[in-house]
Amino acid sequence: MTSKMFICRESFWAPVDGTPQPFIEGKTLVSEDSVVYRLHPDKFRLAEAQYRSDAEQATAGPGEKRAVKV
Repeated sequence: MTSKMFICRESFWAPVDGTPQPFIEGKTLVSEDSVVYRLHPDKFRLAEAQYRSDAEQATAGPGEKRAVKV
């Protein structure tokens, strides 16, 4: 089962395992079962899926040959 991910809507600091940690607006992601999310749900919004089109494909497609440097 995949948990939903939430992104920080405003920057703030919160303790994680007793150590203050920064949560940065628009950058920090947490899962719905995160303690910080459960304590501060108003500081997060549901994260939209983001895909990188410039990422290299990890494996060759069917019939595709890959150059191998030796």
